[in-house]
Amino acid sequence: MKYRTDFVTNSSSSSFIIAHSEYVTEELKNNIVKFALQNFLGDVTCSTEEELVKSFKSEYDGDFEVGEFSDDSGNLINIYDENNKIKDEYLKNHNDYILEKYYICLKEIKVGKCVSLGRIDYDEAEYMLRKLQHDFWGAIKDDNFVGIDDDLMY
Repeated sequence: MKYRTDFVTNSSSSSFIIAHSEYVTEELKNNIVKFALQNFLGDVTCSTEEELVKSFKSEYDGDFEVGEFSDDSGNLINIYDENNKIKDEYLKNHNDYILEKYYICLKEIKVGKCVSLGRIDYDEAEYMLRKLQHDFWGAIKDDNFVGIDDDLMY
């Protein structure tokens, strides 16, 4: 067990000291963007309908089929009625909440975007936040960034 004898705080916070350059280099900007993309956009990124079907089956028990919501030309069909509610014919086989999320994701993929899926475990949030901060510092460390007291994992 680690005991702090310096900057002692209560158990819901951790202190740190970091030295860094006043100026942000292009390399540092690139490292920050790379870290953010890897850590804040989820664990799975889908760029095709096939990947989306697979991800929704594993994450949400969604039973979707490739092409299920497309016409013969591959265009997305409208699953909503005139009141902007999902038509009953599509609710026979799918949960409305999951279907709506899937349909929105599919719509974004059809226009060339990627969809990222992830999960946050709130039971582990304190540990995850400390690890994220620690990993962030590790990702951007160089000659212009030095951790003086950066051990948050106690």
